[in-house]
Amino acid sequence: MNLLVSINFQFSVWLTIIGGILLFNNAEWFFDDPENIYGPLKNNLLIVLVYLVISQLAFWFLRYTRKTERYEALLMGGIVILVAGGMKFYASVNMLPLADWLPIVLAYIGLSHLLYFFAKPKTIENSPKGP
Repeated sequence: MNLLVSINFQFSVWLTIIGGILLFNNAEWFFDDPENIYGPLKNNLLIVLVYLVISQLAFWFLRYTRKTERYEALLMGGIVILVAGGMKFYASVNMLPLADWLPIVLAYIGLSHLLYFFAKPKTIENSPKGP
């Protein structure tokens, strides 16, 4: 079970990194009608994706490769779930034609991070040693 959770977590991390880079270069995947979207509205959503990709890369390189602590997965999971809801709200308020699949994929990524954090048993690093 822990192996499947770890594989799912690594898949969601790389989905964020590779998917974010691809979406940043191809705005037509991001919006249903990219010709009518320009300027700050589009750039705000794309900057959110850039921040997610940069933070995932940093956490993967600095923390996820060390299997000792997982608090970053809890942090990123919460942030990605908030971004999924916030992106849908931002698009509806500003009448942006956001692709329907994007908040669903972001929710999957966030839930994968939370599952990784809560599924792994916590270990006590500084346990007292016997005589």
